[in-house]
Amino acid sequence: MFWNWMHDPGAGPYNSIGNGCVARVSVAHHFSNSAKDAAQLSQKLSALTHNHPESLRVVELLSRALSRVSVSGRVGDIREVLESGDFNLNVSREDLLASRVDFSERVTQIVEPALSAVMVGTSFEDVMRICIHRGGDVDSICSLAGAFAEPVFGIPDGILLQALAKLPPMMREVLEKALGLERNIIVQEGL
Repeated sequence: MFWNWMHDPGAGPYNSIGNGCVARVSVAHHFSNSAKDAAQLSQKLSALTHNHPESLRVVELLSRALSRVSVSGRVGDIREVLESGDFNLNVSREDLLASRVDFSERVTQIVEPALSAVMVGTSFEDVMRICIHRGGDVDSICSLAGAFAEPVFGIPDGILLQALAKLPPMMREVLEKALGLERNIIVQEGL
């Protein structure tokens, strides 16, 4: 579907309420110089395809929350912003681990599972394990959770190096440059 859309010169936004819109928020933040620029870029990138009002509302909330937590490193900032948008992140670790997530591609259905894991997690790896344990659209949930877990906990070097080692050289080079990593860090580390 995406391939056909991408190559159709007459194609435009298709009013999607899918979770693909939130995948663009962290990218916008990495390539912006201010919270305002990140919010505008998040909206523009998301609206290319996911221009449903609910998608854009969630993108705006996530962009504000990511801007705040990127500066403060405090999970309370995530809760404050998201709960102002009617998401409930007030859940205990025990309740979170005891519950499962139904698979859904709707953007509104991945925010609480992803960010609740960040709220109760103790490390980047712990957040990922919680998301995987609970199920649902795990790749999307982990992607969103990871974007918020990074400024709170950092990504352990071992996890980052393993992830980079799995990428084709061209993609790895782009990411190394974008993330400001030393060139060929994977070769230097012997991975």
